[in-house]
Amino acid sequence: MKTRAITSVVLMAGVLAHAQSIGANAEPTVTVCMERIDTHASFAVPARARELASQMFAGIGLVIEWRNGLPGCPAQGIRISLSYDTP
Repeated sequence: MKTRAITSVVLMAGVLAHAQSIGANAEPTVTVCMERIDTHASFAVPARARELASQMFAGIGLVIEWRNGLPGCPAQGIRISLSYDTP
């Protein structure tokens, strides 16, 4: 639950900052690249976080393009690293 909340807050802040930086004539799409550091953890939490974030931002007309991993993430993309063993 804590991981989902933290992911949502970080994602919302990054997406909103990026949305403010794009022009009014640009397509309202934001690329978010997510990397999972702990490969033994459940896939359910990141999948649910993606679903919730996509739904929230669709409500304001913003589309999130999700990508797995950080390599190849565009310079303007938002990068997220998930770890379940963060101190």
